[in-house]
Amino acid sequence: MTAKASLATGKLLLRLGPGWAGLAERLFTHAVSGGAYAGQGWVQYSHALAASRKGQDDVALEGLKAASVALPHEAEISVQLALALANADKWDRAVEAGERALKFYEGSHADEQLWQMLAWGYLITGRYVYTRDIMQRMRDGGISLAPIQLPLMLAQAVLLGPEPPIDQVRLLLKRPRQREAYWRFIEHLGSTQHRDLAILLLSILPPPVGVDVAMMIARRAAERDSADRVLFAAEALRRIELAPELSMATAAVASVMAKQYPAALDYAEKAVRLGPDQAPVHERAAVVMFFAGDPEKAHSEAARVLMLGSRDAMSAALVASAMADKGEVKEAHSIFRTQRFGDALGVFMGNVVKARVVASHDEAQATSLLERALQDVQDLPKWTRTSRLRAWGITQSEALAAAAEGPELREIVAKVAAWFNLLPADD
Repeated sequence: MTAKASLATGKLLLRLGPGWAGLAERLFTHAVSGGAYAGQGWVQYSHALAASRKGQDDVALEGLKAASVALPHEAEISVQLALALANADKWDRAVEAGERALKFYEGSHADEQLWQMLAWGYLITGRYVYTRDIMQRMRDGGISLAPIQLPLMLAQAVLLGPEPPIDQVRLLLKRPRQREAYWRFIEHLGSTQHRDLAILLLSILPPPVGVDVAMMIARRAAERDSADRVLFAAEALRRIELAPELSMATAAVASVMAKQYPAALDYAEKAVRLGPDQAPVHERAAVVMFFAGDPEKAHSEAARVLMLGSRDAMSAALVASAMADKGEVKEAHSIFRTQRFGDALGVFMGNVVKARVVASHDEAQATSLLERALQDVQDLPKWTRTSRLRAWGITQSEALAAAAEGPELREIVAKVAAWFNLLPADD
């Protein structure tokens, strides 16, 4: 098969659906080897589609970016890049890419998903009037407004004031590709003067989903150093009378972020009383106790988290470091036999402690873990960089320095210790 024929056949396969991306990629590779250098962009595109089908979203996004640079005039690639950016929660860039993609089309030929993504994107980025502009453009092109019915209804609620009809919102949420964008819009409204509307929209969701969305908002806000948004999540849970124990625990985290430690401790203690058997409550209580300067209670709460079956990384780090302090290194190492998950702080602390407990018998692994920890420090929110983390880190660094024998481990331990020493000595 000639290079030209391979290129044409690969494009045809892609039009049949993403399931053909693997075969198409092989054809495009053959085309490139035959001198069709434009096929390289199609190789990247088909590889991105195959990665997306495997759930490798980061790989897919990078492939789509490369393909769009190599083939800037291919509408299909531009649309997929815009949708992938939205899926990656990069809404500002998704809207920009979507507007570029829309220029390839005339009237009703534009992809339905593209119109829908743009409508949601304008909402989530606070450009409510643009959602109504999309409506007019679709009408002018004779396009059904069904894909943007929900974002259009929400834009009107923000701009004109009346609350959206709850039953209709619930019905529209059952349509494809609506829920995640709806959640992001609630998160956006929580940072505006439209918080009452945000809480109303949260209350429309089934209770378990509403709790999960509120906790997602709180987690993302904590990662972005926004105590105000964390407090919004706590207030939302309180006002719609869902999970009062999580509302209290979330308010405790917001107070810690604002360095209001007495209030944080009070909220945390109330949360634990309300939810004694809920791991998420104890996870947040452990964070509060740690940053409020009560390491014993932080360890106690973290131990309770692990007893309840949670795989929280920070709780594991607190329990393992306390064990190592008492010389129980084997027991500390066993904590990490279960894979742990968490936010940036938990992952960072977990890697430092894991390095400590393996340093005596596997310096190569300890070095690797500490290198990873140093890479992760850039992701740590500012509110976590306190004297409490400094004191904890110095203890870990001193133990690592005592165990380190090889030059590579000693060097990375010194760098980690230097980073901890840069943190405030007093808050």
